[in-house]
Amino acid sequence: MKITNSNIISQAYMPQHSGKAAQAPNIEKKAELPVDSVTLSSNTKDLQTIQKAMETPSGQKAEQRAAKITDLKDRVEQGQYNVNAEQVAEKMVGYMLNEMV
Repeated sequence: MKITNSNIISQAYMPQHSGKAAQAPNIEKKAELPVDSVTLSSNTKDLQTIQKAMETPSGQKAEQRAAKITDLKDRVEQGQYNVNAEQVAEKMVGYMLNEMV
């Protein structure tokens, strides 16, 4: 069955008022719907705690790391940072050998 004039259907379901244009019926406010919620497993909560701890460094190690990063940035900007190609090659070969085993 093919419906060609949808106005007929909408008019049939709209309330008619005497001499006024059709208005939508007043819809009373329904009771509030339940709120969606998410429950995380204890493993996920532990991972979030670890991630937060890693993002906010504290203590002497954090200060040493920040000082080292600042020093490296300064050396790179001044063109004084040199990479030892032999050490890089040794680490790459060592990594590949560990992956093959």
